[in-house]
Amino acid sequence: MSATDFVVHFDGACSLKREVGAGAAVLYDSEGTELAYRAAYVSRATHGLVTTPICEYLALHVGLVLAAHYSPWCPSETTNVVAMGDAELIVRQVDGRYACRKPYLLKELNDVKVLMRLFKSCRVVEFPKAGPQHKRRWGNARADEIAGLCVKAGHDLYHVDTPVASAKP
Repeated sequence: MSATDFVVHFDGACSLKREVGAGAAVLYDSEGTELAYRAAYVSRATHGLVTTPICEYLALHVGLVLAAHYSPWCPSETTNVVAMGDAELIVRQVDGRYACRKPYLLKELNDVKVLMRLFKSCRVVEFPKAGPQHKRRWGNARADEIAGLCVKAGHDLYHVDTPVASAKP
């Protein structure tokens, strides 16, 4: 059985003044072709506390769910995922370099770790610094754009083609 490789770009957007935010993810195949995107909208009314880290975790969560949706029938045996984001705090909490000291983020972190176990392998990495002023966001423009559009729209956004490997053997 051959492996399926996906790359997920994830980003969160937050309007602290309006107490709303979004987490967006774009799913790519191993050759860089965009397969799908999804953005989940959150507000104080629906989620309680809305912060930038919560939106970043939401984005990663959404991306891992997209990868699972596109995976063959048994992703734990066949699917490798690399999730790339520009949020240093989130990436380093997930990989254990930073401790998660905020109780409201601990649930988000644990949910992401459960999703990561769905795959044969799953790594969460920071975008390399590049582009104008060496900002990580430069490489994450598509997910950043979708997260911003979701906040402005005030509702979830998605584009999902028919999964490439949804049929069971």
